Amino acid sequence: MISAIREWLAERAGRSQAAREIQFLSAGYFTKAQAAEQQNERLKENGGRNPYARGHGERWNEEGHRDAQAGRTRSAKFGNTDYDIGWIEGMRARHGQGFRHEKLEPEYESLVRLLISPDLWPSFGVRHEEN
Repeated sequence: MISAIREWLAERAGRSQAAREIQFLSAGYFTKAQAAEQQNERLKENGGRNPYARGHGERWNEEGHRDAQAGRTRSAKFGNTDYDIGWIEGMRARHGQGFRHEKLEPEYESLVRLLISPDLWPSFGVRHEEN
């Protein structure tokens, strides 16, 4: 019981840390390079497999998904892989609803090519380039 409470608190702390990072980056208080320098050591504990890191990543993922639903991207500003994965998931959901955006499509395609295995690209609507 105590360990479950500790895990919940650690996950909540990770989510709070991510929310602060998102807020500071959005407001321009610091850049993504400065954010990377100030990264919390708890994110690296146990190879990043801990409740704190899980909560932190989930919060970034949610932010990316929300931005995709809103039809915007802040990937270049944030420089966070969890954000990018959430954004890809959100855009993929929007594609299922018939949403297309001429300025967001190149960003979507480049992130899929960067973060997703090439054998999965067709399921994301991205074609293999033929030479």
